[in-house]
Amino acid sequence: MSTGVSKQENAHEMQRGQNESLFPQQNELPDAATEALMESELLNPVARTFLRNAMQAAPTADTKQVAEPTPVLKRIWHIHDFLMCPIIGTCLTLGEQKQILKKAGEPVKKMDDYDIHARLVQLAGTENKTATRTETALNRKYRKELATYVRLSEEELCDLWDEQFASGDYAALLWAAAVRTDLSEETMRDLFADIHMQMHTLSEQSRRDRQCLNRLETENHKLSRQVKEQKKMYRDALKDNRLLQEERAEAHRKCAYLEKERLHRTEKTETGTSDVSEELAILKRENELMCSELEGLAESVRFLQQAYDELETENRALRTKKESAKAPEATMAASPPCGAEKQCPACDLCSHRVLVVGGIKKMECFYRKTVENCGGTFEYHDGYMQSGKSELESKVRRADLVLCPVNCNSHGACLMVKRLGKKYGKKVRMLPGSSLSSISQSLWKYEKDTLCEKRLPN
Repeated sequence: MSTGVSKQENAHEMQRGQNESLFPQQNELPDAATEALMESELLNPVARTFLRNAMQAAPTADTKQVAEPTPVLKRIWHIHDFLMCPIIGTCLTLGEQKQILKKAGEPVKKMDDYDIHARLVQLAGTENKTATRTETALNRKYRKELATYVRLSEEELCDLWDEQFASGDYAALLWAAAVRTDLSEETMRDLFADIHMQMHTLSEQSRRDRQCLNRLETENHKLSRQVKEQKKMYRDALKDNRLLQEERAEAHRKCAYLEKERLHRTEKTETGTSDVSEELAILKRENELMCSELEGLAESVRFLQQAYDELETENRALRTKKESAKAPEATMAASPPCGAEKQCPACDLCSHRVLVVGGIKKMECFYRKTVENCGGTFEYHDGYMQSGKSELESKVRRADLVLCPVNCNSHGACLMVKRLGKKYGKKVRMLPGSSLSSISQSLWKYEKDTLCEKRLPN
């Protein structure tokens, strides 16, 4: 029994030493309000003992100097239940919470972060050694700030709270407000409301950040897969190009050999050999065949070189998209699938005027080449509507066909193109992509559906 009393007295003595360090002016004479609070149940026992000693050592009544009222602090287990969780989570780090429970003999190694926090909140709500140890840790951690904050008026504390809450450095002020007994319920509710709503705001922001991260990771995965496909197409095109170059070199060697044979047989003809004429005719025919084959190989080489250039442009565009992690744009196809090249006789637009609205501005020269190779007249508008609709309207009125890629264009331009096309009776095609393959397919379909019908005999 005596041992328990001694331990309690030692604990009170330690708490009194802490209060003396926090409030060095408590030896002065207390006022009437302090006397009235001496019997309060919420009064810190250590503060009550210290005030009693101060009253016994107070100067006589004729002393003119009167000290400031001693701040009255709550014990941690007297704090409102709704404030206990924010105080433990905000004012103590997870490591400090774990250390307090470890000293109390709790099995912290078997507990996760939530269990540690919940257990300390539970123990701090009742009077026990762990609650006292938690209170001591908080007083020691915020000793300097506590000595100042407990002497502020309620209005000054609220103003300081708004300032520190906006900056995020409000842990010490929260602890000081929680242990004060002179703050109104409305003020404590406002403090809790700020912390509670901030938790909801942070949770919502974290959820949106995770959604954005998942969306960007998905887009990045798609772009990476597209880059791999383009690299494979690029390697295949290089391989085909090397094979065609070898075939071209072999054709040149054969042509040189045949030319040499032709010259040799021509010399024999001049000497009067009887069968030279027949052999010369045969060689001429063979030479013509070889020259025709050589021209075909040269055309194939030019076609593959153009495909290689387009693949290189697409590869650079995809690399730029991947680095910026923006929404993927439709990539350019390796070559027009319809085969509408310069030498393709199946696509002839008969000088019809083709207007391209939007798309990739740097690809304008390739759009022009594609349209002109198909026998059309090319016009271009970048899709920006800052200067008004007059320029776009004049171009739509002149055009026979309007192509509008929607993936690389402004909404205003797309709507304006549809309106003007309907107004002037122009053929308008809204394309899902801005690649050369999309442009070529639309030209081929327009030529097939519109121009081929006019060429057919009645």
